[in-house]
Amino acid sequence: PWFGWAYPKVSDITFNGFSGPTINAGTLSCLSARPCTNVNVDNVNLKVSDNGFSCQYVSGSSQNVNPKFCY
Repeated sequence: PWFGWAYPKVSDITFNGFSGPTINAGTLSCLSARPCTNVNVDNVNLKVSDNGFSCQYVSGSSQNVNPKFCY
C-alpha cells in the first residue's frame, strides 16, 4: 500500500539574492503525490554554461531570475 504520510511535505521555501557562475542552475524534483508548493525564487542571477533550472511537480513564484525558473 501507498503511505502518503511517509513522504515529507516540502513547502514555503524561498531562494533569494544569490548570483555567480555555475554549470547547471539546479534541479528540484518532487513527487506527483506530494508536490512542492510555495517555492519562491527571487533576485537570482546565474551565469550558466550548460543547463538552466529543472523542476518536477513544483509550484510557486519567481521574479528577477536568470536563467528563467521552471514556472
